[in-house]
Amino acid sequence: MNERDWAAVIRLLDDKEVSGEIRKQILEMGTEAIPPLESLWEKSEDTALQSRIEDLLQFIQSEVALGELKDWRMKGAKDLLEGWLIVTHIHYPKIGLEYYHKQFSRLASIIWLDMEKRRNYRERLLSINYVLYKTELFYPEKTEADNPDRYYLKSFMESKAGNDFSLNLLYLIISRMLEFPVTAYIIEEDIALHFGDHQSEFYIDAMNFGNVFHREYIDNFIRQSYTGKTVDNYPPASNRELITIMINALSNYYQAQNRPEKVYYLNQMKEVLR
Repeated sequence: MNERDWAAVIRLLDDKEVSGEIRKQILEMGTEAIPPLESLWEKSEDTALQSRIEDLLQFIQSEVALGELKDWRMKGAKDLLEGWLIVTHIHYPKIGLEYYHKQFSRLASIIWLDMEKRRNYRERLLSINYVLYKTELFYPEKTEADNPDRYYLKSFMESKAGNDFSLNLLYLIISRMLEFPVTAYIIEEDIALHFGDHQSEFYIDAMNFGNVFHREYIDNFIRQSYTGKTVDNYPPASNRELITIMINALSNYYQAQNRPEKVYYLNQMKEVLR
């Protein structure tokens, strides 16, 4: 369709008799419908038409992401990076998984080369910290921790400013690629990374440049904050649970910003992952 045809189709969305079928047909086009719609929006001077296009783009992006998340869960939710990218698709629909797999693989390869001079796991963790925080310059952004850009994969990887969620997922995914025995725990919506093998165990603070602390510290924190519990009360987190943290945080943010259309689709995503 040319731009005139697209404009005519979009105006038909006001017709209740045909709007449902038109939305269905556009949705079936998926992300292929996004470029012509964006082009029409840029060239149009009709604010009402632009508003319809914006609603339609949000509809397409969110429905496509919802379908992707269903497929991800049906496949076993095995690839944490893919789950992270799918939720990011509600805001950045054009980014691809292969590109980010290459980005993370590049980081893992650099770390692996640095590890060759390290003698044990604990020293090798220093290689992760050195590459992520000193060479690549990822850093914790605490003043705007609830900003969606700290959660969305694309904006996080470009700015390198992360929050508790994004820095912990970065650290966890890289550790898995390197076959390190690192496990994620969810402590009342916060993420804790645990390293453990037959020789030692400790926790990793990704928000503090990968510094480590011992179990006594985290147990004392949990007892004081959550009425006598210890880390034993929290089982290892699944990929689905980790991605749900992101969805909950984004939903809370958009609720506060009075963005019901975002909240609606995020709540649907939570239902998919239950």
